[in-house]
Amino acid sequence: MKAFLDKVIRFLGGIPFAIILIASAALFVIAGTLFESKSGSHQYAAYKTYEHPLFVALLWGFFINILVSALRRWPFQQKHIPFLLTHCGLLMILGGALAKSYFGVQGVMIIPEGSASNSLLIPNTQAIYLEHRDQKNINKLVAETIPLSKSAKLKEMRIDLLEYYPHCREGCVSGNSDAFPSTYFAYDRGYGGYAAPLIFPIKACYWTDSLMLQLEPMMKAGKSAYDALRESGYPLLSSLKESKDCDVMLQVAQQLFEIGDKLPPIPEEVAWTSDLRSRLLTVYFQVHGSHLQSILTPDLLIPPSQKLEKEYAVEIPLRSRFEVIEPAIKWESNKPLIKLRFEKDRFVDLIELGYDPLGKGLRWPILGGQYVVRFQPLSVTMPHHVRLRKARIIHYPNSDQPYSYECDLLLKTEGKEKAVTLSMNHVYETEDQYRFYLSNISTSQGGLGYVQLVVNRDPGKRLLTYPGAVILGLGILLLWKRVCGKA
Repeated sequence: MKAFLDKVIRFLGGIPFAIILIASAALFVIAGTLFESKSGSHQYAAYKTYEHPLFVALLWGFFINILVSALRRWPFQQKHIPFLLTHCGLLMILGGALAKSYFGVQGVMIIPEGSASNSLLIPNTQAIYLEHRDQKNINKLVAETIPLSKSAKLKEMRIDLLEYYPHCREGCVSGNSDAFPSTYFAYDRGYGGYAAPLIFPIKACYWTDSLMLQLEPMMKAGKSAYDALRESGYPLLSSLKESKDCDVMLQVAQQLFEIGDKLPPIPEEVAWTSDLRSRLLTVYFQVHGSHLQSILTPDLLIPPSQKLEKEYAVEIPLRSRFEVIEPAIKWESNKPLIKLRFEKDRFVDLIELGYDPLGKGLRWPILGGQYVVRFQPLSVTMPHHVRLRKARIIHYPNSDQPYSYECDLLLKTEGKEKAVTLSMNHVYETEDQYRFYLSNISTSQGGLGYVQLVVNRDPGKRLLTYPGAVILGLGILLLWKRVCGKA
C-alpha cells in the first residue's frame, strides 16, 4: 500500500503529470478559440471551455502538481529557496484565481439619475424576479430573485417550470384582439397597469347600443338574436353566422364598428345621461375584450359638439405575444422563453415570460395582481448603496463628438457617505475590494440619464494574486542568478 501511495505522490508531483496538465490547458485554449471564431459568441465559447467544470478541475490539478512537487523537496535546504519561492508564488496566483471563481463577484448595475440601488445583475444567469407588497406594511415592496430551476417551493407559493425555449420573438398586444385600432405605450405605475391612446368610435357605440335596445324586448319574448335581427330588417344579416346569442351580437357590434364612418350622425336631441355613457362604454369594451374597471378617468365620455370622435385616454390590459424561433448560433443574440406555473392557496396562474437581460422591462402581474414577475438575470446584494446624482456626456468644443463620459455617484456604506466621480478611464475601488467601472451612459426620451456600471470584486488579489506575483518574480530572479553564477 505504501509503495502504491509513493507512486501516486511521485506522479502527482512529477513532470509527466505537469506535461498532461499543460497539454490539456493548451487543448482548452485551442477549443475556446475555435468555438468563438465559429460561433462569434464569447458566451458559448466560455460555457464550453473556460467556465466548464473540467477547466476548474484542471486548475486544481496544477495546484496539486505544484504543491506536491514542492513538498517532495522536504526536508528543505538553503539551495531549495529559489525553487520554493517560485512554486509558492505559482500556488498563490492559482489560489487567487480559484478564490475569484468561487467567491468573486462580477455584475452590472443600471441606475437612472436620482435613483439608488445596491443590487447587481449577474450576466449570463437566469432567474425569476418576484415582487409583492409587505402584508404588514403595504407601502413596502418585497422583492427576490429565484434561480431558474425545474421547480421551486417558496414559503407562500410553488413555482414550476413547464416549458423552456432557447430563443423567441416577442411582441405586445392589448385586450383580446390582435387588431386593436391604436398605438400603445406603457407606463410604470406600480400595480396600476398600462395606458394607451386611442380614438373612441362614439357613433358606432351609439348605434350598436340603439340596435341592442331595439332587439332586447324581442329576445326577452323568447326569440333568438338571429330571428330578432331578421324581424327588425337588419341589412347585414346575410353575412352573419347563426350561433349563440352572445356570439351573434358580438358579430353585429363588430360589423357596425367596421362601417362606423358611414353611419348616420347621432341625433342632437340625445340626452347624455350617466346611464347612456355607461352603456356606450360597455359596448366599446365588450367589442375589444376589455373591462369597465380599466377606465382611467371617471368622466370619460362627454357630449360631442362639432366632432363626433375625440381622443381619450383609457387603461387596457397589455400582454406579450411570443413566437418560438430557431436559436441563433451566437448565444448573446438569443432571447429565452419560459412558461411558468404559480400556485398559492389553491389558486393557479400560468404565464409566459421572455428573458430581460438588463432587468429593466415590464413586470407582469400574476395571481390577481398580488405579485409581479419578470424573467431576468440573477440579482445579488452588495454592502454598498449607490446613488446616481448626475450623468453627463462631455463633447469636444463646437462638435457633437463625445470627449468623455462621466457620472457623479454617492456611495453609502454602513452609514458613511462618499462622493465619487467615475469616467471611462477612471475607476473607483472600495476598501473591501469592490471596483466600479463606468460602462455606458444612455438617455431616455424624457431626457433622464441612465448609467450602466460594471462592478467587480476579486477577494484574493491582495492576499494571494499580487503577493504571489511578487514572490514568483523574486524566485525567478534568484533562479536566474544561480544559473548565471554557475555559468
